Amino acid sequence: MKNCMICNQPMVEREYYNQNKKIFSSLPKLAHDEHIIHNAIGGRLKSAEVLCEGCGGKLNNDIDNYFVSLFNPFTEKLKNFLTKERNKKVNKAVRGYNIDEKVKVNFYNGKIVPNTPEYKIDEKRKEIKIFAIKKSIEGFTKHSLKKLRDEGVDVGKYKIIKITEFQDEGNVYFNFSKGVENFNDKWKMGFIKMTSEFAYLKGVGRNDLKRVLDVEKNRLIFTDNLIPFYPNGLLSHFRETYRVTVEDNYPSHTLILFTQDNGEGTKALVCYVDLFSTFQYYVILNESYKGKDIFETYYQKLEKQKKIEIDFKRFRYKELLAVADEFGINLDKIRNRNSTIEDYQSFIEKEYKKIKNEYNLDYSEEINKFYDLMIKEFNLSELDRGFICSDFNIFSNLSGKEKENIRYELIMLTRVDPKFKSEHYIKYFFDSSLELSSILGVLMTEIKKGQEKAKIYGHFKFNELNYFIDGLEKKTINDSNS
Repeated sequence: MKNCMICNQPMVEREYYNQNKKIFSSLPKLAHDEHIIHNAIGGRLKSAEVLCEGCGGKLNNDIDNYFVSLFNPFTEKLKNFLTKERNKKVNKAVRGYNIDEKVKVNFYNGKIVPNTPEYKIDEKRKEIKIFAIKKSIEGFTKHSLKKLRDEGVDVGKYKIIKITEFQDEGNVYFNFSKGVENFNDKWKMGFIKMTSEFAYLKGVGRNDLKRVLDVEKNRLIFTDNLIPFYPNGLLSHFRETYRVTVEDNYPSHTLILFTQDNGEGTKALVCYVDLFSTFQYYVILNESYKGKDIFETYYQKLEKQKKIEIDFKRFRYKELLAVADEFGINLDKIRNRNSTIEDYQSFIEKEYKKIKNEYNLDYSEEINKFYDLMIKEFNLSELDRGFICSDFNIFSNLSGKEKENIRYELIMLTRVDPKFKSEHYIKYFFDSSLELSSILGVLMTEIKKGQEKAKIYGHFKFNELNYFIDGLEKKTINDSNS
C-alpha cells in the first residue's frame, strides 16, 4: 500500500488490520475507498491508495460536502439520470427565480414551487396573484385578502389567481453561484482536490505536487493555478459548440493528466478536468516538473445504465457456455462436478448479477471519432449539406480563409498517429496563421488581460447543459403520459 497523500503515513487495509491486530502497537492509518470524482455528481473513479480514513474524512467535511452542493441545481434535476453507487433518498430544494412572475422559487421533488408565500397586484389586468405551496395556499390567501381589505383595497374588483406550482421551466433561472458564501473558495478547492488525487493515483509523488500540496503542513493549497478552458482553434470551437450532438455520451466527466514542455528546460505538470461536459479547467500541479512524460486519461459516461434482464432458464447447455464467454464468467467452479443444466443456469445467473455496469470510456476513441465527423462534415460543405445537423452544414458560414485553415488542420491530423490525437487535442491548436500553439500557454496569456472570453463561454456551456436537462425532463413527462 502507498502512503496517504496528505499525512504521508503508511496505510493499512482495514481487513488486514482486523486479522492482525496483535502485530500493531497502535491504530494504523487505515486505507479507504476515496472517490476521486465525487459520487454525489455521478463520479465512478475511486481508489484505496490515495487517502487514509482520517484525512479522507477531514477533506470530505472541509471540501467535498461544500463542493458537491454547488452542483445541486443540476444533480437534483438529473437524479434519475445520473449513475451513483449510493443514492440518498433525501430531496434537496434548489433555489431559483421565475423571470415572468418575478418571484423566488424552489425546485423540489420534481416540481417548481414558490419559495415563500407572497402576493402581487397587477392593476392593468386587475389580477391579484397569490403564490404559496399547496398546503399553505388557502390560509395565506385569506390572510392576504384580509390585509388588502384593511388597507382599503376593493378585492372584489380583482381576479384572484392562486399559484402553487409553475409549469414552464423555461422561464425559471436556477441559482448556481449567486448567494453562495465563499463560492470561489469552495469551487477552486474542489478542483484542486480532485486533480491532485488523480495525479497521486497515477504515480506522481507528493513533492511533485508543488502547486496543490503543502508537504510541510500536510494540506491542499490553491496558488492561482486554476485556468478556465475555452476553445482556441476552429476544431475545438466546433466540438464544444455542438458537443451535445457530437458526443455520444453527453454529459460526461473527464480527467487528463499530462506533461508539457514549458520552454525553460523543464515541463509543466497539468491536469485538465471537465465535469458534465461543461465545467472545464486546466489545473497546474507543478510548473517545473522533472519526472517522466505523462499522459493519463479518465473518461466516463454519466447516464445510469440499466442491466439487461436475462432468463437463463430458457438457455440450453451450448447457449449457456456462449453467454458465460460473452460476459467473462469463469465456469471452473462448476465444471467436472457432474453438474446438471439447472446447476449451470443457477450459477451463471448468480455470477451475472455480480457484474457491474461499465461506465469507463476511451477518450482517444472519442476524439478520433470527432475528427472523423469533422472530415465528413467538411466534405459535404461544398454541397450545402450537413452530416452533424441534417438541415445545415456547420462550416457554411466560415470565410474562405477559415475553410482553408480547417482543411489544412484536418490534413495535418491525418498524419498524426491515432494514439496521439487525443493528446494533440488537449495540448495544441492551429492558430489563424496555421502555427501550432499551446492551448494552455494562450489561455494563461489571455486570462491575465481579463476573463471576459471565459465568462461568455462559461455562460454558453451552462445554458447548453440546462437545455439538455430540460429536454430530458420533457421526454420523461411525455413518456409517462404516453
